[in-house]
Amino acid sequence: MDGKKKLGAAIIFSNPGMTADSAGLQAFLRRELPHTGWASIAITPPNKVSTPNFATSPEEVSKAGEGNNDKDGSERVPQYSKEQWVKIREKQEEFIVNTMNKLDEIGSPYQGKRILITTDQGAGFVISMLSKSKLPKPDILVLINPFMSTKTENMALPKQLAELDIPILDIQSSDGHYASQETVTERRLLSPTMSPIVIVSN
Repeated sequence: MDGKKKLGAAIIFSNPGMTADSAGLQAFLRRELPHTGWASIAITPPNKVSTPNFATSPEEVSKAGEGNNDKDGSERVPQYSKEQWVKIREKQEEFIVNTMNKLDEIGSPYQGKRILITTDQGAGFVISMLSKSKLPKPDILVLINPFMSTKTENMALPKQLAELDIPILDIQSSDGHYASQETVTERRLLSPTMSPIVIVSN
């Protein structure tokens, strides 16, 4: 910490697939927060879920006129089954829990408050895991464009967020992921009085 005040530690948790100190907002916060009296600690997020590759044998290709394709033209083909998603999420959550558990040792020299600043799908994970008591509660939670990659998980975020009993600053930017914009109205409607605050930037 470079500032005169010693306020505590700001933990920065970015989007899956990024590095702990990715360029952009994460790197900016890491550089600037120490000047304001906060020690900044960037932690590594879990890996991004890979897109599976599909191979169709020639004999399985639908013949013209058979009508074997029962999917709507606008509907996405599911990438993973529900059971596969459960296993993927369990592994990602286990990684996050193990990483967060190391913070006690890393952050022990920095007495004071704990702020957790998290972005995009990383923010979605934090909301979901806090709602299931899988993560220790920070003193303040800052969310930037929170979302989850599946429709069901994403639409559950506003209710989970509203039930958290910690001070929350919920920031939504106009260029945020479409999935985060999809829930911004409900996040605002369900938010307790004065917290969280949703800011939509123009």
